[in-house]
Amino acid sequence: MFSARGGAVSTWTLIQVVMDIFWSSWLFLSSSCACRAAPKDDPRFEPAGYSFLQSKIAVLEDLSDRTETQVNQLASILDQKRRAKFQAKVQLAEQHVQSDSRFRWSAVLKWPKIFSGQNPSSRDHRAPEYPQVCTCRSACPSRP
Repeated sequence: MFSARGGAVSTWTLIQVVMDIFWSSWLFLSSSCACRAAPKDDPRFEPAGYSFLQSKIAVLEDLSDRTETQVNQLASILDQKRRAKFQAKVQLAEQHVQSDSRFRWSAVLKWPKIFSGQNPSSRDHRAPEYPQVCTCRSACPSRP
């Protein structure tokens, strides 16, 4: 390279120019970054923000406790109803068993009365006579 006087530019002069450009650009960039507004801190990390978050947490814990209490109460009510229905069904089944056993014993006790003093040949095998019922819908003399 040649200078305006016609001589060669030394290597040291070239290095000095490059370094001056580098330092001036660094100085410009660092001053422009310093002039910018510092980013605001998150308000949640300030003492007032912490107390606000703690109050929210306390409210949520209280709601959780209330919900848990209500769930336990509801579960106990449902369990009581289930037990009452089950007990009613058990009692109904016991009544059916008792009535069925009474019916069976009464039928068993009737057998000797039915067959006492009768032999199969002496029984009357005719069909029983039922009263005649009029099926017509008009007024007829046989209708009561």
